[in-house]
Amino acid sequence: MLPFLLLLGMAGATWAQANASSDFNESSAGLGAAQKAQGAARDTVRGRYCYAYGEDETLRQAKDKAFALAQRQAIRSYRVYVESVTRVENLQLKEDLVQSAAAGVLRDVQIESEEQRKQEYCVAITAKINPVELQQFLERRLQSTGARAEGVTIPALQPRPAAGAVMAGATDGLNYVWIPPGTFLMGCSPGDSECRDSEKPAHRVTITKGFWMGQTEVTVGAYKRFAAAAGRAMPAEPKAGDRPLNPGWSDDQQPMATVTWDDAAAHCRWAGGRLPTEAEWEYAARGGTSGSRYGDLDAIAWYADNSGRSRLDSVSIVKQDPKGGLFHRLMENQNGSHKVGQKLPNALGLYDMLGNVWEWVADWYGENYYGQSPSQDPPGPSSGQSRVSRGGSSVHGPWGARASYRSGGAPGNRYNDAGFRCVREVP
Repeated sequence: MLPFLLLLGMAGATWAQANASSDFNESSAGLGAAQKAQGAARDTVRGRYCYAYGEDETLRQAKDKAFALAQRQAIRSYRVYVESVTRVENLQLKEDLVQSAAAGVLRDVQIESEEQRKQEYCVAITAKINPVELQQFLERRLQSTGARAEGVTIPALQPRPAAGAVMAGATDGLNYVWIPPGTFLMGCSPGDSECRDSEKPAHRVTITKGFWMGQTEVTVGAYKRFAAAAGRAMPAEPKAGDRPLNPGWSDDQQPMATVTWDDAAAHCRWAGGRLPTEAEWEYAARGGTSGSRYGDLDAIAWYADNSGRSRLDSVSIVKQDPKGGLFHRLMENQNGSHKVGQKLPNALGLYDMLGNVWEWVADWYGENYYGQSPSQDPPGPSSGQSRVSRGGSSVHGPWGARASYRSGGAPGNRYNDAGFRCVREVP
């Protein structure tokens, strides 16, 4: 029978583990595991499950209950299913890998002893097994059962990156940061008095799969490579009134702007990825924090108060002249975007998640979507008139430079302060 590694408590994943520890009830996890095993035992194709969170006692209880149920069956033909949704990050156990490795690999293998069944049912509930050892164990089992003669192979398991690991994109030349799966509170941050109705209600969201996110906003230089490869002309450069913000697109380290949502999506596809969902964006932006911002605003973001020649107090300006005073001051002060990566990153190593330029994300904008959003991997509304943009910009006040702030724009429009960043699901 095909063994599988369930990893718990491994080093190098304290951030993701902390996010998960408060989100799941340990005692109910064991019961859930037993219930899943009981359902599998009733199937004509018998399943075995290792599905557990929490302490070792919970794991033992879950395993023993599952064994007792499976032992009642005459195991002759089966598939092995393993659901491992722990939030530790040492191995990249992708869903497709689990399915391909588990489905129908060993057939008609008679399990003759309880000890053998236990050993093969849930191999190594420990932090000590590494991918190489697991691979060797699988190979030995295949050879001993004769499955090798049938041409069965076990895909190699690759080490999962640590949270915040950096990878260079081969196509676009930009760096990407590994964002591990986890659970967070999406929407209005606790204690944030500036939240709008569209940011409510705050709700728990689980991102079930890790992904690579652009460490910075897509730069002008990267977009030039895309435009050349796709045979596209560069769009008009951004301007503040009549003043070019990046004359002739001369500064390749500036964030790309004046792109439509379709332009952004096409660039990400060319780079081997896609636009992040709104939930992925906020989860990554927070970087494990729960406040409205992941650090001191002036240290982490270019926004209306600090992106021009002199410092402004945008909140006071708006109070004094709410009908256009801030716009005129921004023009006079020559506010605008800056080279990417100049401010401090968040805990995951992502730069400019707040400020500099707005960032298009994949979702349609829904004012009341949070009231019906699913708790896992919310995709956003199925249709709409506007696409979501996040993060605020260099000409937006501090009220927009918050992790939960939501805005939207017509997907065909070009905005002088709107850019994007991409995510990738594979290196």
